[in-house]
Amino acid sequence: MEKIFFPTPEGTVTVSFIQGEQGIKNTATAPSSPGIFRLALQPVQAGEGKLIFDIQTKEFSDQIIIENIVAYSNVQEAIAAQHAESASGDISYLKEQAWKVEFANAPAQKETIFDIVKTTGEILTAPGDEVTVAAKSNGIIKFSGNNNVTGSPIKSGQAMFTITGGEIPAENVGAAKQSANAEQKAAQAEYNRASDLIKDKLITQSEFQAAKLRNENAKIAVSNLNKNYGILRADVSLKDAQRIGNIKQANFSVVPNKNIYNTSALNGSLISIAKTTGANSPFIPVHFQIDGRPEIFPGSFAEVYLKTLPIADALVIPATALIEEQGIIYAYVQTEGESFQKRELKLGANDGIKVQVLSGLEENERVVTKGGYQIKLSQASGTMPAHGHEH
Repeated sequence: MEKIFFPTPEGTVTVSFIQGEQGIKNTATAPSSPGIFRLALQPVQAGEGKLIFDIQTKEFSDQIIIENIVAYSNVQEAIAAQHAESASGDISYLKEQAWKVEFANAPAQKETIFDIVKTTGEILTAPGDEVTVAAKSNGIIKFSGNNNVTGSPIKSGQAMFTITGGEIPAENVGAAKQSANAEQKAAQAEYNRASDLIKDKLITQSEFQAAKLRNENAKIAVSNLNKNYGILRADVSLKDAQRIGNIKQANFSVVPNKNIYNTSALNGSLISIAKTTGANSPFIPVHFQIDGRPEIFPGSFAEVYLKTLPIADALVIPATALIEEQGIIYAYVQTEGESFQKRELKLGANDGIKVQVLSGLEENERVVTKGGYQIKLSQASGTMPAHGHEH
């Protein structure tokens, strides 16, 4: 489970140092700055004891107990008793640094992930949601009103354009006007759906040809999305043809929107897996029906992760933990509260949301899922907060 970290803006912290039946304590009733509570204790006698932190905020209360804390008679004894720190290679990244950015971590856990065929595709309009309004004879086009631009809403029975006689001989002008009126009515009668919008105009003002206007249901773009749907088409390379027979669902993202969607979460279903390549294309088309969303526009380019056979008991982490550097993939692993290690990872399946780790991590180790690049930058610069921190 991903945990997001942020500083506590208010609350009370009490620290106690207990030696046997005696003890001392100090309380901070508010932070000196968000997340920082300044507390100090002066033991009255040397010896071993325990520290107890009692934390109380509006959202939660907690108690932290640290055993085997030694109080020394003087500073010199304390310094002499310190153990030399081993060269662990860990990166120090303080809470004060993490709180300045969006920071989160998550554990490496074993679960089922799917073998993936990664490919590209396109979001298509649903069948029947796009129609063409066209005149049935030639003439000079004149649009009706000023709302015949791409994206303009139109209603059933609305006059979209008229057709005049154009280059028709003079003796036939009257008949041409009657024909134009008939064409206008024919065009309106053909367009009989409510609350649509113009998707594209295939003609221009005063153009002489058969009139054509394309439009699509506005619900796809602006409203009632839960009642409408679209099509996700994935284009599969012939080299992966043997792997797609087990496809049931897919994850996908719409470029440049990097949100990852799942076809099942969008009430999607697999419509078809073609047995041949598409027309004028070397790829095998795979189609899913999905619920519409305002940010998923027909015609958008998509990155698609087709899920095939399940991989049980795989060690997985969120894909957001991955950082690439010169072709090498790694992640930052939290070893202690403010210590991190940079680990090179060998990866398996990646469904765009989670990724299988083949080596470089152990189960339950926590990886940084948000804020990894800030750790990288702090490591490169070697800078630390000037004030440090106190407990």
